Order: sequence, then C-alpha cells, then structure tokens
Amino acid sequence: MGGCWKRLKSQSLSESKPLFSNIAIILAVSAFMSVILAVATMKWWLLASLYPILFVLFTSRFLIREPVLSIQRTLDRELVLEGEDIEVKIRVHNAGSTLNLVLVSDFVPEGLELLEGNPSHLMSLKPGETREFRYRVGTKRGMWAFEKVQVDVMDPLGLFTWKQVIPVRNYLTALPEVTWIKRVELRAIRTRPTPGHVPSKMIGEGMNFHGLREYVPGDAMRKINWKATARHARLISNEYEAEKRADVIIVVDSREVNALGGRVNALDYSARVAASIAHYVLQVGNRVGLISLGGVPRWVHPDHGSKHFLRIAYALSSLRPRGKEPFDFLIRNFVNVYLTPGAQIIIVTPFLDESVAKGVKILKRSGFRVIVVSPSPISIESQIVEGGKEVSLASKILELERNTLMRKMAEDAEVYDWDIKRPLKAILGGMKIG
Repeated sequence: MGGCWKRLKSQSLSESKPLFSNIAIILAVSAFMSVILAVATMKWWLLASLYPILFVLFTSRFLIREPVLSIQRTLDRELVLEGEDIEVKIRVHNAGSTLNLVLVSDFVPEGLELLEGNPSHLMSLKPGETREFRYRVGTKRGMWAFEKVQVDVMDPLGLFTWKQVIPVRNYLTALPEVTWIKRVELRAIRTRPTPGHVPSKMIGEGMNFHGLREYVPGDAMRKINWKATARHARLISNEYEAEKRADVIIVVDSREVNALGGRVNALDYSARVAASIAHYVLQVGNRVGLISLGGVPRWVHPDHGSKHFLRIAYALSSLRPRGKEPFDFLIRNFVNVYLTPGAQIIIVTPFLDESVAKGVKILKRSGFRVIVVSPSPISIESQIVEGGKEVSLASKILELERNTLMRKMAEDAEVYDWDIKRPLKAILGGMKIG
C-alpha cells in the first residue's frame, strides 16, 4: 500500500484569500448599481437597499473559517499489470474548527479510467473528526502520478469559498501484459560458450542434425545412424549442432506514429510483445537487452535473471510515442553504438512506413539475424472504427498492401504479423510470412 499525508495549515491558507461565488458577485454588483442609481437620481432612500445586501455579505464572510486539514491518499497497490483496477482511498482529518461544507476533489491522472465511486466528495467536519471516501480506477500501461488534491471550503450561504490545491503525491506503475510463449525460434550468428537453446553451427550436444561421421568408441547408442551403418557396412554416428546461449536485443519502435488506436494504442501492443518475448528469452537462459527508437532512446543492457526482467518491464512501462525520425535513420545511428555484433535482433513495430523495411535491410547487411513481430495497425484501428461495407473493403485493400510490403521485408528477416484479435502465442508459434 502507498499513502501520503499532507497537512493544510492555517498559515498556508492565509496566503490565499476567499473567492467570491457567482451569487456573491451578483449581490456586490446589485449594491454597486444601487449606489449609482441613488447618486444619479438623488433619491438617497435607495441606499437603504444596501443594508440587507451588505449584511448578507459580511455575515457570510465571517461564517467561513480557515480550515486546518490533514489529507492522506492511499493506493491499495502501487505496482500492477495493465488492465487491473486499483482502489484509491482519500482520508480527511479536521484539526481545526467546525467546517459545514467541504468539497474534497482528487485529481485522477489523465489516461486512467474511473470505474466506481467519485473522486470528489462533499462533507461536513466537526473538530477532530475524520472522514474518508473511496473510488476505483482501471489502469493501462504506464507510470502514473497522483499529484494533488483540491479542497473547497464554503460558507453556509454559498457566497465565499476558500480554495486550496494541496500537493499529495502517490505513484502507480502499470507493467505491460505478459503472454506465456512456448517457443521463439532464435538463431543468433554468434553464441555464448555456455549450453543453451540457440543453434550455434558448432558440433556438440543438441537436437538439430548436423552430419554423419565414423563411429567413435564411447558414442551413445542413440547417436548411431542404423541406415547409414547398413549402407556402409560399418558403424556410422550422427553429429548434432550444439545449442548455446545467445544475446537477444529487442528493438521497440516507439516513434510518434505508434499513437494510433484508442485508449490502448499501437505502442501498448508493442510493449506487450516485447515483454512477452523478453520473459521467454530469459526463461530459457539467454541474455536479453532492450532499446526503444523514438524520441529519447531507452537502453537496457543485456543481462539475465528475474530482476533484469523487471528492469525491462519498467522501461517498457515508461515508453510514450515520441519522435518523427525515419526508422532506418535511427537504426543507422544506433546499430554501432548499442547492438552487440552477431546478436539476435527482434524488432517490434506496427510497420507503418517503409523506413522499417530499410532499417531491417541495414541490420542484415551489418551481419545481424533479424526477427520482426508486427502488431497489425489495421486490426488495432478496426476496434474503434465503425462502418459498413466501405470500411470493410478499405480494410481489405490496406491489408493486401501491408501484406505485400511485409513479404518483401521477409527477404531480410523472419516476419510475424499479429492480428490482435488472435492470441500472441499462436502467432509466434505458428506460420511466419515469407
């Protein structure tokens, strides 16, 4: 749980003066007009109408008291997965005199969805009394700051209001959703010396067949190729490709174009893909790094372990669509700075322009093996666009054009097109384009 107390002292409020309500302004204008009318007509008896107005204004002003409040906001959780909802509790304690009308309003960060309750509450407080109210919000990927609470203390006649915005800070992090992936075909050009699950093009222990050789005393029976033995009339053993560990670098396209979509945009889906792949790669013992291209780049150096996955998840949570540079320009500038030679590169991008294909070609020429996983922007937009046959026909045309471009890109990389209506694990474990 996370909580934060802030005390609203009378000294701080004395620096801000009571505000007139609309009713008070109307009464003040009426009094002023009465004076003007009396002077203009020389009918001084009109000034008698000032007495009730001035009496109400002065009475209302002295009925309002400076509040001495302590305010606490508590989140039931500060770290969640996107889509989960949290409960927010606001607790108000009155350390001063009686307050008849107090409106306490919490500021919900833009992007979070109010699910239940109300972040504003009208209450009365006796000396020493504590009141609280609750509401629930739905989360989405990101780092969110609850920064302030507004207090409006009103007089019983509704003519004056003490208004104060109090800094009460709480922080919420919503990590991207993780899909449990069974397998991702990794084939790095360079591998690490320790055993793993990535084919290394070296002879050793593994599952992939490499070739045949003469039987050597000590070879396991399962390695003997009986068909080749019968054909050559001597014992022949199979050789297998050794499987090692490798470095995997996940490149997330976080440029401004990724803002397309509704409350959940293309970058949110890309973050889910990146988190899911990172989790799988770490589970099978490889090192994984992360780089975002768009705006200020985020770089997480390759490492392994559960704590490292949290580093990646936090980095993915902080991504926002930024920057308008072409993807190939970003790749060209960062490939020699961040990317380990021979590592397996996995690019996550909605593939919204041809600069992505140019960037993939640069990586291939630089000696990297590349996988591209692309959340389909057409399937993302179809969730928020309503229409009939015309919209359906336009979607099919765009899908054909996109498929053509992706098949061309498949000449330089393994390409997976993800229709977000389908489970991610079915895409990565199924057929690829090309």
